[in-house]
Amino acid sequence: MDYWQQLIAIVLTPTLSVAALAWILKSLFSSGLQRDLERYKIELNAKQFEHQTRFSLIHQKRAEVISELYARLARSKARLGELVAIFQPGGQSLIEKRKVTAETFNEANSYFHEHRIFLPEEIAENVDAVL
Repeated sequence: MDYWQQLIAIVLTPTLSVAALAWILKSLFSSGLQRDLERYKIELNAKQFEHQTRFSLIHQKRAEVISELYARLARSKARLGELVAIFQPGGQSLIEKRKVTAETFNEANSYFHEHRIFLPEEIAENVDAVL
């Protein structure tokens, strides 16, 4: 019996010591990973907020440019329609109408070229073809 007790003491003591040490190290390592994970989540949320803010401002600016460009193109189209109408109502002479139409078109063209960067390439090419 003494032999078995010594054998168990020799085998069991180091095994339990190693198991306890492994459990302690695993707990420390796991808590360290958890802290790093939380820190990375906070950094990721901050980056996400920054990108959302930046891109929402870009989309807002794009919407403003599209709206203003459409308004200018609509005014140009209306002036052009007045210029080429079969029946010319009184008030302005044909030369004055040509001048107003040209100014309206030039304003739309200038606005487009100044703000082209905010438009997707395909839309910019289409607007450029129209102008």
